[in-house]
Amino acid sequence: MFRRVSTLVLLVLMISLLPAPIHAQGGGNRAALVVRGGDGSVQTKCVSFSEPAVSGEELLNRSGMTVVINSNSGQGGAVCSINGYGCAFPSQDCFCKCQGAKCEYWAYYHWVGGAWQYSQVGATGYQVKNGALEGWSWGQGNFSSGTIPPTVKFEDICTSPTTTPPTDVPEPATVLLLGAGLAGLAGYVRARRAAR
Repeated sequence: MFRRVSTLVLLVLMISLLPAPIHAQGGGNRAALVVRGGDGSVQTKCVSFSEPAVSGEELLNRSGMTVVINSNSGQGGAVCSINGYGCAFPSQDCFCKCQGAKCEYWAYYHWVGGAWQYSQVGATGYQVKNGALEGWSWGQGNFSSGTIPPTVKFEDICTSPTTTPPTDVPEPATVLLLGAGLAGLAGYVRARRAAR
């Protein structure tokens, strides 16, 4: 009788020591990106990030597009080329097409209050937050305005994620401890049957 009670107490103690399951994390923050090339082609990307905010440069880098940035431009990071379109920095000046009266470059925009707003800082100096719509457009400009990206809704780029409840994922130690308890219980039952 004492063995049975002590085994039961040990099993209850082991179960009470089991840590709570971990909830699997999903989603995170997202920002939409619109890039209009000099030929008029438009690319859109939905970029996920776990931080509260990322820089405009980091958003471009995480988009999977090929981006060349001159971080020493003194303008908070000047974008020289996106997907090969623009200036071939460092072999060319980052503003290679902006050397006189005609000025073409990558203009940076933020969607604010239902319209594109020209960015007053460069890609490294601007913090992009969850739900932001960011735009880049190659074309003529004068460093206070540029070619405006096309109007696209955030929801058209970053579609609503399917809402699934968090999944309980047991820790490896939990599974190991539970398995050891069950193996001990099976050994106890086997020993009791053999003793009869």
